[in-house]
Amino acid sequence: MSNGLFAALVVAMCFVGAMAQKNRAMAVGEQYVEFSQDRNADIGRAMQRTTGAAAGRSREERIESFVRDRENISFSYRPTKYDVPGVTDEEAATRETQQLRGVKVPPP
Repeated sequence: MSNGLFAALVVAMCFVGAMAQKNRAMAVGEQYVEFSQDRNADIGRAMQRTTGAAAGRSREERIESFVRDRENISFSYRPTKYDVPGVTDEEAATRETQQLRGVKVPPP
């Protein structure tokens, strides 16, 4: 095989690889755009549900819902968390777990 033929073969393989890479990149780009559109649509539907649900509630109920959504994961929010000052989070969580399991728990 001559040097010219070998160089031509290398250049041809480079073009084939470049075309394959271009097709793969375009497919991944289309998938990303579809994913982004689906995510934005989901967020829009969630906002629409929240807005629709908040329409018939009082100011206090809307505030309670906002605080519950905002602090639920980060701060282990419970509606009764701040009502009883002498009860720790662990005690309250244990009590709530027992109540959910059907165990009768005396009030604090």
